[in-house]
Amino acid sequence: MQFPNYIDTRKAFDQGMSFQGRVDKKRLLRLVEVMAQPGRLEVDASLRVFRDDNNFRRISGAVKGVISVYCQRCLNPLVLKIHDDINLVLLESEGELTNLESGLDPWIIDGTYLDPSEIIEEQVLLSMPIVSFHDEGECSNDIIDGIMVEDSDRELKENPFDVLKTLL
Repeated sequence: MQFPNYIDTRKAFDQGMSFQGRVDKKRLLRLVEVMAQPGRLEVDASLRVFRDDNNFRRISGAVKGVISVYCQRCLNPLVLKIHDDINLVLLESEGELTNLESGLDPWIIDGTYLDPSEIIEEQVLLSMPIVSFHDEGECSNDIIDGIMVEDSDRELKENPFDVLKTLL
């Protein structure tokens, strides 16, 4: 079954529905914002919604794909491979967080309809590195490289914490 635009939470969790396939990048607007232009954005996901033994509404599955972002060293496009598991509990308020089992992440919803692309997009964003770089030796930025070498040389020559060694 393809990804719907919305899931009616009143029925889907009781019926134990599953969804899988490629998510249209038109529905992943926050990812498009961080994508290198021209770039590549392909996200495949599988989701299963069900009620567990404790009657919690659970969402499990996986997300994988590729996204082109900018390398923070050379500012050229870099293709990141993304893979992450999804293990969420659907809650209606923050007050329900106290009953949450460890190892489960909350997803708070307002209303009865859930957009699965929001969950997938959030999971991809969380699985991306904070800063993206090409592998060492694949790119360079002479200005940044010079600053890093200069800083490491200065650290070797003058360490302000050397004074603390005399106190021991």
